Amino acid sequence: MGLPGGSMLPGAMPNLTEIFSSEWFMPHGHCYRWEPGLVWLQVLTNGAIGVAYAGIAFALTVLVRRVRDIPFKLIYLAFGAFILSCGVTHLMDVVTIWKPLYWVDGGVRAITAAASVGTAFLLPPLVPRAVALARGARAAHERGIELEAVVKELATLYDRARELEALKTQFFANVSHELRTPLALILGPTETLLAAPELSGEHRAELRIVQRNARQLLREVDDLLEVSRLEAGRTELERSPLDLAATVRDAVEGFRSLARERGLEIRVDTPPRMVGALDPSRVLRIVLNLLSNAFKFTPHQGTVRVSLREDDVQPARAVLEVADSGPGIPEPQREAVFERFRQLDLGNTRRFGGVGIGLALARDLTRAHGGELTVTTAPEGGALFRCVLPLPPVQPGARPVRTEASAAAEQMAGELSPPPEARGVPAQSPEGKPAVLVVEDNPEMGRHVADVLAPDAAVQVAIGGQAGVSAALASPPDLVVTDLMMPDLSGDTLVQTLRSRPATATVPVLILTARADVETRARLLRDGAQDYLVKPFAAEELRARARNLLEAKRASDLLRGEVASGGASLAELARHLADHKRRLETALATLEVARDRALTASEAKSAFLNLVSHELRTPLTAVRLQVDRLVRAVQRSVTPPADAIRRLDATTQRFEDRMMTLLEYARLQSGRLVLAPQPVELRTLLEDVLDELRPEAELRQLALRLEAADPVTVTSDPRLLRLVVNNLVSNAIKYTEAGSVTVGLLGDGPGAVLSVRDTGRGIASEAQERIFEPFVQLEPLLRKHTPGVGLGLAIVRELVGQLQGRLSLESIPGVGSSFHVRLPGALSSPV
Repeated sequence: MGLPGGSMLPGAMPNLTEIFSSEWFMPHGHCYRWEPGLVWLQVLTNGAIGVAYAGIAFALTVLVRRVRDIPFKLIYLAFGAFILSCGVTHLMDVVTIWKPLYWVDGGVRAITAAASVGTAFLLPPLVPRAVALARGARAAHERGIELEAVVKELATLYDRARELEALKTQFFANVSHELRTPLALILGPTETLLAAPELSGEHRAELRIVQRNARQLLREVDDLLEVSRLEAGRTELERSPLDLAATVRDAVEGFRSLARERGLEIRVDTPPRMVGALDPSRVLRIVLNLLSNAFKFTPHQGTVRVSLREDDVQPARAVLEVADSGPGIPEPQREAVFERFRQLDLGNTRRFGGVGIGLALARDLTRAHGGELTVTTAPEGGALFRCVLPLPPVQPGARPVRTEASAAAEQMAGELSPPPEARGVPAQSPEGKPAVLVVEDNPEMGRHVADVLAPDAAVQVAIGGQAGVSAALASPPDLVVTDLMMPDLSGDTLVQTLRSRPATATVPVLILTARADVETRARLLRDGAQDYLVKPFAAEELRARARNLLEAKRASDLLRGEVASGGASLAELARHLADHKRRLETALATLEVARDRALTASEAKSAFLNLVSHELRTPLTAVRLQVDRLVRAVQRSVTPPADAIRRLDATTQRFEDRMMTLLEYARLQSGRLVLAPQPVELRTLLEDVLDELRPEAELRQLALRLEAADPVTVTSDPRLLRLVVNNLVSNAIKYTEAGSVTVGLLGDGPGAVLSVRDTGRGIASEAQERIFEPFVQLEPLLRKHTPGVGLGLAIVRELVGQLQGRLSLESIPGVGSSFHVRLPGALSSPV
């Protein structure tokens, strides 16, 4: 392949014509000796490579154009140019087989060399950025994996939250169902007794107290039941023609007597008639809750304004406004007042009761009608609640339904109105008896406590904390019995005030309240209270505690006199000893509170249960005390209605058992349970529990047996053991329709094994774990006929764990169930 003819000088650059001329060279095919196979191999391979390189370059160009913010854009373009030029060189290899355009081929290769060198220079500076980008991509991938795990966890938590929400709703429904039955049995016998013509005036007054407190409980329970229906989405409005104007006027009339007592001005502005298709009972509840809230917070000589009109903007809509001259609601808290169980007046100086669902229920029922309830500032200075309700048309000629608005309003107003004896009860002063001052904001409760203590002391009742302090300072008593939660001055502040005055510094104080938490008890005892009793209480227990404090006070007074006569040195020694004892008690109480705080768990739920328990237990105590009082009085009468009263007392006891179950679970969940281990003879304990439950078993015609050969003694908490056995045996009796319930006891080395076997319906394997969950019941509510709120077995499992034991279950559907509790011989360490 030498130069032909020698017409071109060696080393000379060709002109354009010579570049594209092929007459001076031989085609490249001569190098392949025009071997067909070899020629076609070169053509196909170089052609495929050239086309592929061109496709790669085109794809890179499209990528850069489509992704505008792609990193390293310049290197993509340089690499595309390099790839494209490489492809052209391969195509030129195909061309030169037949056409010897070697100058063109060399130029293409020069361009390829320039592109490759440029790409090589661009790549090194990009290496650190590429490494950082790769690390960022890897970190993003790891974060994506973590985010996916978090999303899955959130989904699991969301499902669990929905399940807990459903359980809470079911719990509300179960509690309401379980409380309504005993309340109905309280109200029934009470109304029967009130209808008896031979009933004395004193007995009639006592029974009316029972009736009023039972109705208050029933209203609270009905509100809880309505809340559970709303949360479960089972509220269906029962619409009927309703004259809303007449309903509002009748409801306001029911509050007239309360307004006169407080000197309140009521302004009412309603049209003569306003009819729509509404749910009468639920609309009445909206109106009553708004009126009750207004009268509750309006001070004496204040104003309550009620107006009803048609909406000026949208037709067929009613606007109900209830305004007052009370303290009003700060703007940041105006949405909070509509939250369920939220109350703005918290602490020990709450002025009014309730569990905080009145306004929330009013808004929910308003929205169920398609309306809206809001709150703003009233021109009178207080709160203005505006309820907008749609008024669907009614059938022509349909007569409006009349509600019992006036009677319901009178009952609700009666709960806000203090009884006539609210001015206080003067002291009864039998000669030689110690003086006791009872401080209560509930006059009925104060009078009942006075009646309980009257046989042993001269009792004076002061209504409210301020009146209690004044009475104590005016004539220091031998004992003060005070409530804790009072509106004007709380019980703990009263204790501090008495301890700061020399005249009352040594007067013993007994706290009587519905709050049962250990922290409050420890704080009050540390601050100077001598004893603490939780409502509801047994009358005999109150008398015993008061008697002990009075005897201690008498002995202290005698000792103080002896010390005073014995000289200043002995008095100084006594003061040092007393001060040292007080510091030691304070340190011990502080340690106990610190331990209890460290063990506290699930505080929100326990706070709610305590709040509900406080609202239900205070009137329940009044009911029980009235029953005790009636029983004593009726036993001396000529025609005593003793059977009805015994039924009333038994029903009240069942109601109290329900509440104690809720409280025990609240203590367990909040970590406030303290064990008191001591030697326990298990056979004796089992016999006592079975004797208590035998009437219930006989009523169901069941055989209740104990199989215990030898006595077995362990060191444990007898109260908690009794509660475990009671719940297991009660559960067996409850779910056994025929046959027997057998309780077994066996020694197990230093420990013991308790067993409870029944011949009941049994439990399916898939449900055996669920029955130990709180508030879970296997019976649907609509077909539920077995009493209980689903806490018995949950409490058993928690208590067995606290006692360092193990609980197991064996059950065969249709045959029966066996619960086994394995207890250690002694608790390893204080819990």
